[in-house]
Amino acid sequence: MDLVWWPPSLPLFYFCGEAIDCRVEYELLRDEPTQTGIAYPKYYLWAKCFKGNTITAEGAVRVAAVEQKNFDITNFLSREQISKSPSQVASIFPAALVDKIVRRAQGVEPRGTKAE
Repeated sequence: MDLVWWPPSLPLFYFCGEAIDCRVEYELLRDEPTQTGIAYPKYYLWAKCFKGNTITAEGAVRVAAVEQKNFDITNFLSREQISKSPSQVASIFPAALVDKIVRRAQGVEPRGTKAE
């Protein structure tokens, strides 16, 4: 599922630095947010940063929906960080997404897809 509702205030510099011809594509890792108590709802994404047609960065992102106005990036783990230390995924992302994130970082199709 593509994240088409992402606000234009997304800080591209978070992923692209000063690159002018940068674009970021996102895929929701879960259709619904996670919310505990009065905390802001959290969404979980897989993001890819492109410069031209080349992926320059990708990884798992946790964002908080703030006051139904914008999203704050709370955590980003790059594909490399996840591959080097898969255990850190569980300290940021819900248990139900850990395997999916680790497998994606390793280039393995998530369970339950056509590839399996």
